[in-house]
Amino acid sequence: MIEKLIQKIDKHIFKIMKNGLKFSFVLAIISVIILLTYNLAYPLPVVYYIGFTLLKSSIFFAVFFIIFAIGFNSLNLTKQEK
Repeated sequence: MIEKLIQKIDKHIFKIMKNGLKFSFVLAIISVIILLTYNLAYPLPVVYYIGFTLLKSSIFFAVFFIIFAIGFNSLNLTKQEK
């Protein structure tokens, strides 16, 4: 079901979603590096909270881009039908 929705997404919306997912993935990698730094070198709570907050934000952005790409595509389709 989700695969069908993603396959029907307009190419411009899909490009925005793809770039947003890349951005989210880069944020996740940065947060993992910060959390590894906390675990291996600097056991300061501030470093942990920064890494964990970045990880939560990256997951939120990934979900945000997927949901809004599907939402904007459905709005586009209903606009074209009228």
